[in-house]
Amino acid sequence: MVLVLGNVFQEAHTQYDYDTADELFTLYKQIHKATADKAEEVVQQKRNKSLKAASSESGRTQSATRKVFRRPDLINLRLNNPSKYEAMEDEIMLAYAEGRVK
Repeated sequence: MVLVLGNVFQEAHTQYDYDTADELFTLYKQIHKATADKAEEVVQQKRNKSLKAASSESGRTQSATRKVFRRPDLINLRLNNPSKYEAMEDEIMLAYAEGRVK
């Protein structure tokens, strides 16, 4: 097919054949549109798949998606990096209240 298109292009170029050049441009537009449509279809399928996966997980509890802390790590953080511990203190206290500290 590439060889045939090359011959058609050569004919349009050397003989200044408007009809052949127009045919080439029309073919290019059809191929380009088909490729763009296929790419859009793939994106739409991925989007639908992600949406379906996200909506099917609605039965999970919120605490399952939140971070679970280890108590020894929190103690170590408080001793070795008190400024970071203070910055995270609200989240840490909430984790204790929700039972997410093991």
